[in-house]
Amino acid sequence: MLSGEAATTQLTTAVKTANVFTHLDNFYAIAQLDGKNSRSVKNNYNQSAAYVIEQLEANGVCTPWTQHFYVPVHTELQKPALALVSPTDLPYLHNVDFIGMRYGGSGVFVNVSAAFYVAQNDGCVAEDYADIPEDVDVIVGVVRGGDCDIYAKALAAQTVFCT
Repeated sequence: MLSGEAATTQLTTAVKTANVFTHLDNFYAIAQLDGKNSRSVKNNYNQSAAYVIEQLEANGVCTPWTQHFYVPVHTELQKPALALVSPTDLPYLHNVDFIGMRYGGSGVFVNVSAAFYVAQNDGCVAEDYADIPEDVDVIVGVVRGGDCDIYAKALAAQTVFCT
């Protein structure tokens, strides 16, 4: 195995810009197979790996080997829904007001005994959370609207409960 200047010389001699772009084009073509991308093992990842192995073997660079392992893959079975049903019906918009959780289990959870509190006004200041009863299980800040982001709303709610 070469190191230092000898390795640098060998690398700069072996790697040509045109070849790099050829490989990038090939990876792009693999990624676009079936209109997908190669981001995961389900979408052409294995084809990209096979291309790398093929290139290494063809050029005698090394003897490649693979290691197989289990990769859990998340599949959203249906679009998640979230709504406040009491005291008034308030539906939330998926990917606007909330996002689905990758490790969220079956996705079916109903807690009819939980006490919810929805912040007054836009939830940007501590006063918007001032009249929360002590038996509340879940605090819901208003995600959309107001002059602050969700982080500022969480800090405003935190000042009421964590002092």
